[in-house]
Amino acid sequence: MSETFTPKEYHFVEVPHINGYLIPGPDIYVCSRSSSFFKVPDMSWGNKPTDGGYLSLSLAERDELVAKEPRAAKWIRPFCGGREFINRIPRFCLWLVDCPPDELRKIPRVYERVKAVREYRSASRDKQTQRDAAKPTVFKAIRQPTDN
Repeated sequence: MSETFTPKEYHFVEVPHINGYLIPGPDIYVCSRSSSFFKVPDMSWGNKPTDGGYLSLSLAERDELVAKEPRAAKWIRPFCGGREFINRIPRFCLWLVDCPPDELRKIPRVYERVKAVREYRSASRDKQTQRDAAKPTVFKAIRQPTDN
């Protein structure tokens, strides 16, 4: 049994030119820009840990760390990347920029994470990352705005 296809009536319009967006009109080209059309803050790269995940904490990891090491709470901050922002996933980091070494040694679980960052960076093939192993308590790149 064969079915018969009956096309709907179409309205055709003849146009002089169809552009890349398959609409009638002149060719339109989108060019890259380094600045916005609007007065909005510039977008730039944020902080970059390059830490093997040892300075980053999920919500559960943060809660467990604070339960076992209450002193660590002072050094934990929210940390949000694109994935977390879009999906509303809470994430945290150890922000040890101003943490004195003697205080760090009083928080063994955090100190172990710092040692793991040093090992991770030391094992990298990237020479700069290897040099950054000497500063395992801080992110490789810090672009944190100041309160000025």
